[in-house]
Amino acid sequence: MGKKINRSYILVCGVLVLLCMGLIYAWSIFVGPIESDFGWTRTQTSMTFSISMLGFSIGGLSAGYIQKAKSPKFVVTLGAVLLLAGFLSCSQIHQLWQLFVFYGVFCGYGVGLCYNVWLGTTLANYNDKTGFASGWLLMGFGLGGFILGKAASAMLYSPLGWRKTFIIIGIIVFILLIVTLPLLVVPEKNDSTETTVSAGNDYSPSQMLRTPAFWLYLIWCMILLGVGLAIIGQAAMFTIDTGASPAFAATAVGMLSIGNGASRVVLGIVFDKKGRPTAALTASILTTAGIILLTIGYVAHALPIVVVALFLCGFGYGAISSVNPASTRLIFGGTNFQKNFGMIFVLSSPAIFIGNSVSSVVKTATGSYMLFLYGAIIVSVIGLALTLLVERAIKKI
Repeated sequence: MGKKINRSYILVCGVLVLLCMGLIYAWSIFVGPIESDFGWTRTQTSMTFSISMLGFSIGGLSAGYIQKAKSPKFVVTLGAVLLLAGFLSCSQIHQLWQLFVFYGVFCGYGVGLCYNVWLGTTLANYNDKTGFASGWLLMGFGLGGFILGKAASAMLYSPLGWRKTFIIIGIIVFILLIVTLPLLVVPEKNDSTETTVSAGNDYSPSQMLRTPAFWLYLIWCMILLGVGLAIIGQAAMFTIDTGASPAFAATAVGMLSIGNGASRVVLGIVFDKKGRPTAALTASILTTAGIILLTIGYVAHALPIVVVALFLCGFGYGAISSVNPASTRLIFGGTNFQKNFGMIFVLSSPAIFIGNSVSSVVKTATGSYMLFLYGAIIVSVIGLALTLLVERAIKKI
């Protein structure tokens, strides 16, 4: 048996990998130059991001099954090859369908594979500090589009252009994924960090689907993640509607991103120190409070209130994102974590599209976000109430 690897190194590599995987959320940065070159409209290109999110979800679900048949390193290597092929092929596109296939399918699926395996393997090394590790990993993923998106944007609008930028990104991501493979280590069963993560047995996906706790938990995730993503997707427009300049709107969105990133670590620590119920309730309360405050600021055209509200909404969304994988592992066990978490991710993914679609439709139809915000308050309060029902259901399994 080789020398045991310090798990801190595994966590650092996991954060770096997920930081790069988070670049998939920066699609809006690439789309402008591509549309300009080909004359495509936003309606035509918008499907690319939706396909990439679907690929991401399916990749996350299938990662657990492929890993069981092969190994974690095999899955990440497959993901690395798909990402390299996807980005290199994107640099050569001339047809819209090529963008759908190479960015949407190849890159989306590749990110899903690498994300789920690195998340699951790192958490397996931190069973005694699941929330802490989950928080740092998801902070990296959440800030990936924000941090690396700026670097990608600088290259896009430089003499390099979007084609060479895709090539550079593909090569860098591939090298990082391959170089970090030696640290993708699953702990031995008798490892001192491998403590019990669930009061009950490990659940297979089919067993998990038969528990009432799973469905209540899934609805809770869908409600609060859907509302949070809708706020994030329209954040700049909320501030502009209340009289902000585009520059100020960018600052407000930056505050939301800071809240989103910081909360993932903070709530991870709360999860470990105070337990899952406290962390989940905190996430629900913060999200609800942020939406109520945003509605007040929007109605009163009070920019300071809107900025604080966006920070709270970002903090609440990041909190839920941090609590989700740690909760999945705690409630349903660690043996089938990749499969179970992938299942939750796929089944909750419609919330990604529904929230953004509803907010956009309401704005287009009425010229205001008021009806959407009132509805978001009602939905978030329902999510807050569900937090208590989920806890009761969990105690019965």
